[in-house]
Amino acid sequence: MITTTEKKIWGLRYTEEYDPELGMVWCPKIKAPFYFNGKMVVGLNEKFLLRASEDNIKVFMINIGDKDILIEAPDAKTLNKMVKEKRYKDIPSMFKNGKPMRIFYFDI
Repeated sequence: MITTTEKKIWGLRYTEEYDPELGMVWCPKIKAPFYFNGKMVVGLNEKFLLRASEDNIKVFMINIGDKDILIEAPDAKTLNKMVKEKRYKDIPSMFKNGKPMRIFYFDI
């Protein structure tokens, strides 16, 4: 894979890598997974996920320790399902009258 420059969407840093089999892959920089509803998960913010969908990204690669974990990038239908399943958390905005940041949880 060839790594391009590091980018950032709503505080989440990531790199873009091209894989001949997978196409363009986004690799978000996740500090650490955590437990949510008894499962190990990582959190990705809504703006990051929506931008990935706009850019036609199909796969995320999450690096945890020495493991690379592939996660299928969700589409709008999947995000709606995750909302119904309450697999997210809204974090209050740092700005006065700002919209909260929605973090979606993905099993790893």
